[in-house]
Amino acid sequence: MFCSLCQSYRKLNKFEKESLKNFKTSALLEHASIKDHIDATNLIKVSNNSVNKAQNHISALMKIIFWMAENDISLNKLSEIVKLCKILECPQLISASNTITYENNVFGCEMLSAISNLIEVAI
Repeated sequence: MFCSLCQSYRKLNKFEKESLKNFKTSALLEHASIKDHIDATNLIKVSNNSVNKAQNHISALMKIIFWMAENDISLNKLSEIVKLCKILECPQLISASNTITYENNVFGCEMLSAISNLIEVAI
């Protein structure tokens, strides 16, 4: 028996090094409590959290871009409106320390085009 989680994160423990022949619950409980397995579990949580934050960020930007289009506001103002949202502490937007933010007018045009295409398909 192997631990696929430990294998995927290349954790070197007895569940990873050799096939374990002990199928007792105690062996699984012992493995679940070792540092390598706990570290691998934490890596998944951190990874999932980062993905969720990025998805929320993009979703918030899509809503801002849609609102701008509805109100005939130039996409050249996108970065300023995003800055305002950050000042107002919009929880969906990633902090300014992140280097990839998609907050420029080029992204705004591409996103608006994608939104427009989806609306056309739905109609």
